[in-house]
Amino acid sequence: MRRIGDRDLIKFIGYIIRIILLLGIFSQMALSAYQIMTDLIKLSLIDLISSTIIGSLLILVLLELYIAVNSYLTGKERSIVNVIDAGISFIVREIILELFSTNSNVTDLLMLAGIVGILTFSRFLASR
Repeated sequence: MRRIGDRDLIKFIGYIIRIILLLGIFSQMALSAYQIMTDLIKLSLIDLISSTIIGSLLILVLLELYIAVNSYLTGKERSIVNVIDAGISFIVREIILELFSTNSNVTDLLMLAGIVGILTFSRFLASR
C-alpha cells in the first residue's frame, strides 16, 4: 500500500479548492445572467446597471482568486501579486456597492479608498 505524501495531499486539496472556485464562478455567472434578465423584464435601468456591475465585479474577484490559487499550487513566483489583485478587485467592488447604497458614508468610502491605495502600493513593491 502506497503512503500518501504531503505533496499528494496538497495536490488533492488544490483540486478541491479549484473545483469549489470554478463552481462559484459558474454559479455567479448564472445568477448574474438571471438577475440581468429579470431587471430587463422589469425595465428597471438602475437595477440593471447595479446588478451588471456588481455581478461582473464579483466574477472578476473569483477569477482573481482562482488565478492566485492556481499560481500558488503550480509554484509560480507571482502568486502574491495575484492575491493583491484579488484584494484590490474586492475592495473596488465594495466601493461601488457603497456608492449604490442609499446610506453611503464618506468615512467608509475614504477608508476603502485608503485600503485600495495601500494594496496598490504593495502590488507595486511586490512586482519590482
